[in-house]
Amino acid sequence: MPTYLVTYKFGMNDDYLDRHDRFMAHLTVGDWWAETGSTIIAHNDDPIDEFCFRVFSPDNFDEAQDVAVVFDLENREGRARGRFLDYGLFTVAPWIERL
Repeated sequence: MPTYLVTYKFGMNDDYLDRHDRFMAHLTVGDWWAETGSTIIAHNDDPIDEFCFRVFSPDNFDEAQDVAVVFDLENREGRARGRFLDYGLFTVAPWIERL
């Protein structure tokens, strides 16, 4: 079963709490850890692209305001989505695919 590390930052607006709750509901299907507040580690049976498709749906994630990166800790793959202000992530970790 894949283990995903997801780090995220949501833009603050009127539906911030609703988006955050829906986003977390998709991440906490199996075992998970989220003590830090903006990072979660989750087990999920879905391949990374299916996992990201569900997590980054427009109901959960506003790509004009939010930013998130998903790392597959076993296969060393990564996906990123959202409004990046600092593109250094893609220099430091060039294998991360921008969705």
